[in-house]
Amino acid sequence: MNYSGAIGGSLIVAGTATSAGSVSGALTVQPGGITTNSGTVLNPFQVQTNGYLYNTSLGSLHNIGTGTAGSPQVAAGGILVNAGSIGDSATDETLYVNGTFEDLGSSGMTLLSLAIGSGGTFIPGGDGIGTTTINSDSAGTAGTFPGAALLTQ
Repeated sequence: MNYSGAIGGSLIVAGTATSAGSVSGALTVQPGGITTNSGTVLNPFQVQTNGYLYNTSLGSLHNIGTGTAGSPQVAAGGILVNAGSIGDSATDETLYVNGTFEDLGSSGMTLLSLAIGSGGTFIPGGDGIGTTTINSDSAGTAGTFPGAALLTQ
């Protein structure tokens, strides 16, 4: 499926999809699904086990919500590769990853924190090629450094 318009609801991908438009609802990449996003996803996303999401340099994953160990945005076995932007400066968001997250170091992230769970993999800066930047959102605690990365076991 390829689309470049606006989807007013959620998008659930079990096959292959390319998005250059906007999705007003949530984006869910199911097991075996492969999605390339060059548009804007306005609400939470989830990459399930064996799903793959590539957020291009033109892509934007807004209002991602607050992931947890039991409900991560990237499940164990899921893969998120980011070359675009993630997060929203106006909300309290934690990107929680139990799978693999590779940030190519392009646009940066605006998050309260990035949490890599037990068994998760974080590849910052695209294997050392770029620079991963985590900018704090408006809910960040005063006096702390901009953004945070938390590695758990």
